[in-house]
Amino acid sequence: MLVLLCAITLAAAAGRWRLLDHPMRYDESYNYLNYASRSPGYIVTHYTPNNHVLHTLMVHVTSRFLGDHPAALRLPAFVGGVLLIPMTAGLAWAVSRRRFAVVLSALAVAGSSPLIEYSVNARGYSWLALFATLLAWLTLRLIRHPDHKRFWLLWALIAALGAYVVPVMILAVTGSFVALLIANSRTQPARPNGLRRVLGGGAIAAGVMAGFYLPIVLFEGLHKLLATKEMAYGILGGQIDSFGQMVLAAVTLAFRHAALPWIVLLLLGLAVYVYRAARRDGDARWTPLVIVATALALAAAMQAPFPARAWLFLFPILFACAADGLAQLAWLPTRRYASAALALVIAGVSIAGSAGILAHSRLCAEPGGLVEIESVLRDCQDFGAERCAVVSRYSPARAYYLRRLGAAEPAQPTSNGVRRVYIVADELRPLADLWGPHVDGYHNFALPRLSRTVATASLYLADRLPALTAQGGSGDDQIEPGP
Repeated sequence: MLVLLCAITLAAAAGRWRLLDHPMRYDESYNYLNYASRSPGYIVTHYTPNNHVLHTLMVHVTSRFLGDHPAALRLPAFVGGVLLIPMTAGLAWAVSRRRFAVVLSALAVAGSSPLIEYSVNARGYSWLALFATLLAWLTLRLIRHPDHKRFWLLWALIAALGAYVVPVMILAVTGSFVALLIANSRTQPARPNGLRRVLGGGAIAAGVMAGFYLPIVLFEGLHKLLATKEMAYGILGGQIDSFGQMVLAAVTLAFRHAALPWIVLLLLGLAVYVYRAARRDGDARWTPLVIVATALALAAAMQAPFPARAWLFLFPILFACAADGLAQLAWLPTRRYASAALALVIAGVSIAGSAGILAHSRLCAEPGGLVEIESVLRDCQDFGAERCAVVSRYSPARAYYLRRLGAAEPAQPTSNGVRRVYIVADELRPLADLWGPHVDGYHNFALPRLSRTVATASLYLADRLPALTAQGGSGDDQIEPGP
């Protein structure tokens, strides 16, 4: 089993490695330019929801030693995403003690489209998922072996570290805390020292979390922290207007690019797991379900419009539960051959789905989240920065690539020296939105022509017209280009 788990992890790491140099996205570019590229002191004393502090510190270190190439900035997320595979397998083993569940859970994480994406995105979500899964494993361990003091300290530390990556870790921590309280109350008789351990672990975790965020509060003030939270809620609230819509978005993300048979199998396995956990009184298998249910209930009570990616930490936990449910179906003692065939089918569908996801050359959860701008900026620099202009929808990726090129911002179409305009159009901003009579300087250029297409965008070129004044024309009679 260990050899197979290592093989799955290495294969998943190789697949993710291929994606490390994909175009930079909005948030990861913004984070590097405004936080990770600055000093550690600045990182730990300034907060916005974009600054996943612990992960930003990791990116700062790797960029100092390896440079600011996208792969270097994404290396911490890559490491967290790869470690998540054996960690989820460990959770599945703690839940079920079934080897098939271990392998299946590893395959599910290895081939999960969103978990692949955030393993190659310089944000903290892969580490959030890793810490949440490790916390669930520690919770199971503490329920079964409550006298291990070192595990209580480790539980508190992991809870605090996860919250220092992304504060939404509080949902997982609360769920784990509730599971520990329930486990202690179900012990007959309930042990006062057990309750003290649970409360003590929670207090230590809260204290360490407060210590991590104290520099931000001291430097910027608590009001700035709360104002940033309200700003984030205001932006997200315009996109997610109900709890049901939020859950639906998270479920859609969880099964993105997954084949229908794989979705059906995972849902079937999860249903079997819930059924078996409900029937086994005193079994700790209900612990992951308590974590998930508490997180959802807390989010509903807070009326927090969390984006789908914020729920990434629940995906490995649910995959481990579904894997155990399928493992119980696959090894029915009275149907040995049928069970073996089912096991092979499940493994085959999982492997096929994992391989198929890598066929998607651009993974991005955000609609229009990629801006294909790097090659265009290189072309502009080769043509002459003072002789060209670049028109595209706004993205910090543009500033990031200009910084990497050591280049100045290209000129504007209104500049007299500009001889060519590069227009980067995509589904979010088609050509007609970016270039037309509403753009200053438009009438000085010929109609744009398609130069090339890339995965998510099309590049158009518009060259400056010869002087028309001598011919008595002004170029105002040009036809507006279509999308």
